[in-house]
Amino acid sequence: MPTSVEIHFTPREIQLIAHLIKDESYKIIAQQLSISFFTVKNELAHLRTKIQKHSTHGIVAYALQHGFTTDEMIEKVFYQGKWVA
Repeated sequence: MPTSVEIHFTPREIQLIAHLIKDESYKIIAQQLSISFFTVKNELAHLRTKIQKHSTHGIVAYALQHGFTTDEMIEKVFYQGKWVA
């Protein structure tokens, strides 16, 4: 039986995941977080590497598979600064 792996996400990564779940474009995410489009691209590239996914859709699928689906959960996870997958 596989053991769970604890993955710690930064507050910024959690914000990015939350915006991706809402199906927002990189441009909209950048505007909402007051960062550049290229910063969004770079941070998502790092996040994909961190969770071993090859696309933005992979990040969303990973998040949904691990219960990261509601605003309440996003707030809870954001507050704790970690997400156990």
